[in-house]
Amino acid sequence: MGLTGSVVRRGLECLGYWARHRSVLPYGIEYLDDVHRLCSTYGITIKCVLDIGAYDGRSARDFITAFPGAEIHAFEPYPESFALLTKIAGIRAYQLAISDRTGTVPFYVYGASQSNSLVKNHPGSTIFGVPPHTVEVSCTTVDALCLQPDFLKIDTEGNDLAVIRGSTKTLPNVRVIYLEFNSVAELGAIGEILEPVGFKMIATYQCYTQHKPLYVTLNALFFKPDGI
Repeated sequence: MGLTGSVVRRGLECLGYWARHRSVLPYGIEYLDDVHRLCSTYGITIKCVLDIGAYDGRSARDFITAFPGAEIHAFEPYPESFALLTKIAGIRAYQLAISDRTGTVPFYVYGASQSNSLVKNHPGSTIFGVPPHTVEVSCTTVDALCLQPDFLKIDTEGNDLAVIRGSTKTLPNVRVIYLEFNSVAELGAIGEILEPVGFKMIATYQCYTQHKPLYVTLNALFFKPDGI
């Protein structure tokens, strides 16, 4: 960094900002930057992403930018959110819930659609104090999709462990998993499935905090350094 860069950095830090190059940031700041660093180190190209719990497509758009040329398969069961998802060019959208079972299942809909879930009264929904209404949706498992993803992104509002349980036959092909968890117990149960098949937990990322009542949800990044 030259003299001008040093002056700018010191000025920003005096104002309370922290300026560092992405290459020297610790893991746990921005997950897609971390995925790129890991994939570069191990010579991995992301060719297929499953965006499970795609909501309105904001994460799918990020994947289109982050992994040019990759297949992006996005899954969202709620009709209103799915309608937004279908407007995104460059992805394959499916009106499906993903879990550890197949068939028609109840889906719990809350006032904030990002909290909709296969899990009734999961922690992320109860903080809003809105009783759910139920719709029936089609549900399947990752294993039943017969795809070969490199990257699983899972954001299913309390159902992420079930998604992993329905992915055990697919996991040998997967190199990156980014998912949400609401408790240490849930993260431990996920780790008990992933670590024996070669995944290492890289970092956690704070997703949301509400102070009264205190509620925190986080994401975790898992990476498998070696292939099948």
